[in-house]
Amino acid sequence: MKELKQSVINLPLQVRPEKIVDHIEKEVKKHWDQGWLFVKAEPDKLLESVCIYFEREVIIDE
Repeated sequence: MKELKQSVINLPLQVRPEKIVDHIEKEVKKHWDQGWLFVKAEPDKLLESVCIYFEREVIIDE
């Protein structure tokens, strides 16, 4: 079974597109250290924020 998680990054006004990657990378690293795997990132149409999707395996012991 997989657990899913989302994280939203609010971007500074007038951020350059190449700098968006830096913001995403910092957020992904933070979650990676907690055991989450990066799935995808989707910016909004105005580039005001980016939603990042993560997942990780969940093992249920019975």
